[in-house]
Amino acid sequence: MKRTAALLSFAFVGLGIGPFVWHHRDVEAAREHILAGRYAEAVTALKGVDVDAPEVHLARAVGVFAQEKPDLAADATTSLDQSYRLVAEQAAVLAGQDPETRARRVALGDLRARVAFGRGLVAAQKQDWAAAVGEFRRVLELNPADEDARWNLEVAYFKQNPPCRLRDDDHEPDSTPGDAKPFDPQKAQKRVLCAADEDWYALELPAGALVQVQVKGKVTPTEDDDDTREAVLSLYAPSEPAAPHKQVPLTGGSGTLTVKRLPESGTWRFALAGPGRAEIGYDVTVTAVPPCAPAPGPDEPTPPPGTPNPGDDDAEENDTLESATPVQDGERPGLKACPGDPDYFVVTVPKDEGRSVLVKHTPEDGPLSAELVGLDGSPLSVPGPALSIPPAAEEQKVLVRVYATTDAENLYALEVKKPDGGDNQDNQDNQDNQDQQDKQDKPKPDEPSDDQNDQQPPPKPQNTNQVDPQKLIDELDKNEQNPQLQKLLKNLSAVPQMEDY
Repeated sequence: MKRTAALLSFAFVGLGIGPFVWHHRDVEAAREHILAGRYAEAVTALKGVDVDAPEVHLARAVGVFAQEKPDLAADATTSLDQSYRLVAEQAAVLAGQDPETRARRVALGDLRARVAFGRGLVAAQKQDWAAAVGEFRRVLELNPADEDARWNLEVAYFKQNPPCRLRDDDHEPDSTPGDAKPFDPQKAQKRVLCAADEDWYALELPAGALVQVQVKGKVTPTEDDDDTREAVLSLYAPSEPAAPHKQVPLTGGSGTLTVKRLPESGTWRFALAGPGRAEIGYDVTVTAVPPCAPAPGPDEPTPPPGTPNPGDDDAEENDTLESATPVQDGERPGLKACPGDPDYFVVTVPKDEGRSVLVKHTPEDGPLSAELVGLDGSPLSVPGPALSIPPAAEEQKVLVRVYATTDAENLYALEVKKPDGGDNQDNQDNQDNQDQQDKQDKPKPDEPSDDQNDQQPPPKPQNTNQVDPQKLIDELDKNEQNPQLQKLLKNLSAVPQMEDY
């Protein structure tokens, strides 16, 4: 038959219009109406036929479905199911190889194919593409020469498995730096990176800002399991649009790119690209935090406490004792410490319980400290990245102050939890971490002298009570609370750090 130009059109020709084995005047009249395209008249002609024959149900289904009225689809399905049932029942009892029986078997096979054809069209109307593919395949199993069924099978399979170009997102075209559109969080879900394609986005960012681009995706092979995709996430600076400022590989379709201090303002672009035939379906999230406001000059007035800082985090405004942000047990990430702009938090501690408070950060990016403070702002603890709140007979509300100790800003996470080893353990944690922080802040000598290199540390006196670490470790399973082992492990503690937020 002649096909239309529309690729996704279904062929209705061949659905139940052949000659029937069971002959009836009204059934033949319905068949003539169907051939002439008078589908409503075909249904009317069958109203007086109450014979339970597969041809009758099939003709009724064709007349109903061909009217292309969705509200009649259920009636067509019912008639097709009844016809299919009767064909199966009659085929089950056929036996023998005489000419009449063989002819009847061939006719029932033809009816079964027509029923499957109709069921495929009904499934396609419901957009149940998997069912449509199955029905049209059944037609071809019964009649491999049915070109209408072959055409419909291809259309249904195409609908069930559309190529990437038809599943691509509404951000297209975005395959070149010039096509990069401003990143829109409302259109950041269910993106598709097709094979041999690139996706570009644009971001307006100020110098000194922190930007994080997070891609969560999945690599989907297009043809076989050997399809791969070595995609990377790249960030490009305004002044160098051809050379990536930073790149990270996408592992399994996912990856995170972070730049803490952008060197320039302007239109930054990021892109997903890489060789391979596999597709990547992904969601993308962009976090952009402006830099902290510069400190006032010598002739500029100092902003009053509580003045918003454009680089602050979502815990603000918490720059005063009165505006302290409540924090619960657990970790609160994504906090930012600006120079000269302390952050205050309030921790509620149940009675007879203590709490450990940890400031997780990367000291190399900008040292931070914390301390417990009273209602008047006076310090109540030794400053450091780890604090201990001892138990009390009543519920406590304890204030914590976090601040930058230099002119460098930094990101941090605040963790509040129950002490692991008691209050004495927390006090020791605080002292140990403070000692390590002091060592990091202490300037290192440029070059050791030859005399210093020649000097050897004096030998340590032998202690007859010295503990064998390996022996303690071997006994760990026998005694989890071994105080000597705890002390040994304590000496190995380090300042908690948050690598590359």
